[in-house]
Amino acid sequence: MRLRIPTLILLLRVVGASPFITDVSTQKHKTGHPGVERGSPEFWYHLGVSICLVLAGGVFAGYIPPIEGIAQ
Repeated sequence: MRLRIPTLILLLRVVGASPFITDVSTQKHKTGHPGVERGSPEFWYHLGVSICLVLAGGVFAGYIPPIEGIAQ
């Protein structure tokens, strides 16, 4: 199995971004904001909103192909 340079670069970027390699709970964001503590009510609120937005995006993505078929 011979890996090419772009594949290796992508692999290194993915491994470097892994939360298991660096402890993201102690790092600050680029803006200096420390972020939300895991397990806090604000964390669960943000997680819930994110899940709802992702699911809504999936629902709307499922509606678009049938609408395009009707328009033709």
